[in-house]
Amino acid sequence: MKFDANTLQVLKNFSSINKNIMFKTGNVIRTISDTKSVMAKSTIKQEIPKSFGIYDLSRFLGTLTLFNEAELDIQDSVVEIKEGNNKFKYALSDASLIMVAPDRDIALPDPEIEFVLTQEALNQVMKALSVSQLPHIAVTGDGTTIYLQAIDAEGKTHDAYSVEVGSTSANFRMVFRADNIKLIPGNYNVQISAKGLSHFTGTNVEYWIAVESSSTYQG
Repeated sequence: MKFDANTLQVLKNFSSINKNIMFKTGNVIRTISDTKSVMAKSTIKQEIPKSFGIYDLSRFLGTLTLFNEAELDIQDSVVEIKEGNNKFKYALSDASLIMVAPDRDIALPDPEIEFVLTQEALNQVMKALSVSQLPHIAVTGDGTTIYLQAIDAEGKTHDAYSVEVGSTSANFRMVFRADNIKLIPGNYNVQISAKGLSHFTGTNVEYWIAVESSSTYQG
């Protein structure tokens, strides 16, 4: 089995959500954060022939860079990474040491908010977060327009950067921790439930991200 460039991009992204991962038989890979506030799923082109656990995904991906086109042979206690005469035996981890993501998708309860988030809009807000050192991202509605914002939801500063992303007849402010928004570049269909959960659907990846308790929805 060989991971292609798209799969490697997904895995690099997943390593920022949780450092370990359980690969399961099939072509779907999943991860979940230690706090269970973020879950992600991707359908890949490769078929994983046997389930195996990796404790440090970043280290594993770094090991793959030792090879131009790494072939993975999954064994009972190791993955043998090889190319030509070069080999690396990478020790597998027991499932008990890994935060294993559930096999089922999360059912989003009655999403009241829906919009398309473009890569350009997300990039602008993420840049504003970095420049202004703000800790939260908010999706807000003023009864007419939906905005994606970089803010401090705790009110320590009233700095705010806004990008228009859609329209609405409701009033709301749905708050996310900025460090929970770790998306692969691309456009996303976004659904948010006032009950505290969101769903970001991209081309070949999905994220379920918890909404902070300070969020408000007035309808």
